[in-house]
This record gives sequence, C-alpha cells and structure tokens, in this order.
Amino acid sequence: MRDTIAPTWRFVMWIFVGLALSCGAPEEPAASRSVEPAPSPRGESPRLADTIDWLPPLLLDHLYVVLDAETHAAIRTSRFILDDFAAVDSGLPEFRPPGPDSDVLYIRGAETYLELMAPHSRFGEPVGQVGLGFGVEVPGALPRVFASLHAAGLRPFFAGEYVDFVGSVPVPWKQTTGPRAPLVDGLAVWASEYAPGFAHWLDPQGADPAAIARRDFLRPRFRGDRLLRDLGGARLGVDPAARQRLIDGLLALGYRVDRGGDVLTGAGFDLSLESRPGPTRLIALEFRLTRAADCDIVLGAARLRCAGDRAELRLERAAS
Repeated sequence: MRDTIAPTWRFVMWIFVGLALSCGAPEEPAASRSVEPAPSPRGESPRLADTIDWLPPLLLDHLYVVLDAETHAAIRTSRFILDDFAAVDSGLPEFRPPGPDSDVLYIRGAETYLELMAPHSRFGEPVGQVGLGFGVEVPGALPRVFASLHAAGLRPFFAGEYVDFVGSVPVPWKQTTGPRAPLVDGLAVWASEYAPGFAHWLDPQGADPAAIARRDFLRPRFRGDRLLRDLGGARLGVDPAARQRLIDGLLALGYRVDRGGDVLTGAGFDLSLESRPGPTRLIALEFRLTRAADCDIVLGAARLRCAGDRAELRLERAAS
C-alpha cells in the first residue's frame, strides 16, 4: 500500500505511457498467446521464463492487512508492541506515535515493514484485504519487472508517484508497476522503485542523495534495541480455484515453486499456501527477531508468539 498522505497535501500520479509502450504496450494478449505453452523445467511458461533471468532482485518492501476493529485497537494500545516489539508510527510525514485517531499503524523493521489498517480507514479497504509490496534496489530496473508482468499476460500498469508536504514543487517518491487487475480476490500485489533523493529528502543527514534501498527509507525509524528485525514470511489461505493464478503471478515476480506448490520462495519472504475457500486471507505472519525472546500475547482476535529468534502473529480470526 503506502504510507499516510494527509488529504491537504498534494498527491500526484502520472502514468508513463511512453515508457510503458517501450516495454511492450499493455494491451490484451494477442490471440496466439491464448494457446497454453508447454511448461518449462522450472514451471514457468516459455515466454515468462525468458524474462526471469534478467529480472532485477525483487525484495519484500512491506505487507499490509486490514484487521477487525478489536484487534487493531489491541495492537495500537499494547505496551509490549509499542515499547518492546518494534518501532510503531502513524506514517508520513511526521511518523507520529500511534494515537486514538491512528487508523493505520506502521510497524518498522530494518528493511521491511508491516502496515495494519483498521476497518473503514482512509484507504477504504475491506477487512481481510491483504497487499504485498515488493521493491527493486537496482536503479532504473523497474521497467524489467513491467516487462515480466506483461510477458505473463497480466496487463501491468506503470506509474510515477509524487508527494508535496511543503511548498508547491512535487517531490518524486517512487515508480510502481503491477497487474491492472488483482491476481486473486483479496490480495493486491505490486513492485516499486524509490526515487533517488526521496530518502535523502526525508533524512538529509543520514541518507545519501542517490539512495533508493528499503533500508535507506527505514533507517531513521528502525529500532535495533527492539525485538523486530524484519518480516520473514507469511501463510496465506487461497481458494483452490485461484491457486494457480496466484502462483503464475508470483512467478512473474521472481518467486520459485517448492514442495509441490505449497511454498513459494523468493523476495526474502517465503509464502506458504493453504487451501481455503473464498477470498485470499492472511493466516499467519512470521518475523525475524534481533535476539532470542519468549512471548505469548493475545491481541484481540490475533495472537503473537515468540520462540528463539523468530515470532509468529496468527491473524486467522482477525482478518476474516
């Protein structure tokens, strides 16, 4: 998704049609492409396999999920979460500590972060909706992701996003590409490349003007003395009828199939798939910790358990 941008600030999105066309216009696939190709040894279609080898490394940037009101409030007010587990804020531009009016919480790791939305938040997402945002850290590489999505027949968009917190000159934020339509019901997927200078604009003393890495954006907010290091993986409930569509879309983003399709590996963030009817839902989220810990905390309809240098937040009842 995105960090908070207050309505009084300008938010401008430009669609880079020329760049998109240079990578292959995102029109409907030609009739000849509707023929099912023979699978490659790695499980991708031949034309998708042609793009995989030159994909830039895609890494998880953040995950978002919309929680029920009770669970969101429990996390927002938990002293363990706020004081011991991680740095938590309300988003751009001030990164304020969570308060009663914080309808979105940002839980920051060193290179990844978790975005927890309340029902009826400003983003208007329904309870249970999940989003996976990936990032590229090779300058100028995002069009290659666009090309891979296009080769997979996903009709991707390509957009540039700008923000303006002060003054009248918009500041480049990031470029984003992703499927025009959701891969599966309940799950949004996209990839972004931060604009050079954005991290420096937020943190002039600590970030290089050319910095585009996830770590550069998160460094001022990450707290190494807290438990959370990063998001490590997720377990998703996926309708059997939608399972292959999800796998095919994630293959276009560089994931690999393991254990007969039950696990997708890649992006430093493995995904386990369980067959569940209905929209895709987040069952559990795994964390990597800065040190060994022991915890077992009920947070509304969710439960956080720490064991060694790993933790798991079970959200099955909190996001459904």
